[in-house]
Amino acid sequence: MALRPWAMGGEFTMADCAAMPALFYADRVEPFEGRWPNAAALLERLELEAVVLTLDRHGALLLEKQGKPVAVPTIAREVYDV
Repeated sequence: MALRPWAMGGEFTMADCAAMPALFYADRVEPFEGRWPNAAALLERLELEAVVLTLDRHGALLLEKQGKPVAVPTIAREVYDV
């Protein structure tokens, strides 16, 4: 990946979209700090300010570059199939 700007080559693809939340979250939990330069470079190219990770029945997690993570819980509702 060192020789190409995006995950799959020269063009931005769905692979880059899929990588966004994972890279952002990983860097927050265990900062790249030069250990993984390719991942850090891709994260920088994505220019993310924030991501929202869906956590299935546990809700969602908002991660912003500047700020603390915000957990958004799910609320049980009665759902009707139409």
